[in-house]
Amino acid sequence: PKDKIAEIDEKLAALAEAQAAEQEKQTRYDNLMKEGNDLFPAESWEDAKSKYEEALTVFPNEQEPKDKIQEVEDKLAELADAEAAAAAKQERYDGLMQEANSLFAAESWEGAKSKYEEASKVFPDEQEPKDKIAEIDAKLAALAEAQSEEAEKQAQFDALVAEANTAFDGEDYELAEQKYKEAFAIFPKPEIQERIDRSNELLKEATRREQGEKQFQKIITKAEEKFNAGDLEGALD
Repeated sequence: PKDKIAEIDEKLAALAEAQAAEQEKQTRYDNLMKEGNDLFPAESWEDAKSKYEEALTVFPNEQEPKDKIQEVEDKLAELADAEAAAAAKQERYDGLMQEANSLFAAESWEGAKSKYEEASKVFPDEQEPKDKIAEIDAKLAALAEAQSEEAEKQAQFDALVAEANTAFDGEDYELAEQKYKEAFAIFPKPEIQERIDRSNELLKEATRREQGEKQFQKIITKAEEKFNAGDLEGALD
């Protein structure tokens, strides 16, 4: 009986040791799973995965850490996809902004605006493309206003030149000179200056001719008066 008692004690000691070892394993497993589960909601994916993998080495047949590892890997894959998409988005935005800035520097306003609008669609909350679009709109408005003023000046210039040409062709050189001068004040073109000079020259010639005709007519009238008064000698003078 003593031998049996010793054998039983030995078996009980071994069983107690095995139970203690198993309990220790279970405690380690539970702690590792708790740590993993605490890290999981904090989205510390790599650290959580590490804890689940350690737990799996304690109890390789447990399904829960395997499921958790798979769930973490799915999250990491989603995260990698999201990061890749974000990087692609950023690259597209940067490329569009670079194109837009180059077109802006070249004063290609419509092309630049189109690129800034595309960039703004990629990142709607970015302020820079919105500011650039507003700046371009202001420049386009100013350009349209300047073009309108230029068109108005051109129309005025054309009307004055047409009026001056009509007067010139009708030998009204005084009016022609006046209208050419008004046109020249709008657009000082060399050909208009030539027309002014020519009108002035012809006006002087016409004035001299008119003065000569008046002087001649005065002499004739005076001679006729003397002739009618019987002063033949005076009439011949």
